[in-house]
Amino acid sequence: MKFEEVSEENLYDALSKIDTVIFPTLTQNTAAKAAVGIRDSSAAEALACGLLLKKKVIAVTDSIPLR
Repeated sequence: MKFEEVSEENLYDALSKIDTVIFPTLTQNTAAKAAVGIRDSSAAEALACGLLLKKKVIAVTDSIPLR
């Protein structure tokens, strides 16, 4: 399994190529905003788009090292 940190400029391209989105530190606030369609951050946008594209979305309780 390969982890990749995605910039906001490459978000949609990256989402089209993957099957799982992992949020190492997803907050309740971001999850709630994405659930109701408020996309005021790249995290909320990635979560909402991931769900709309039927990607597997995983939120972990402890952060994971990306590098």
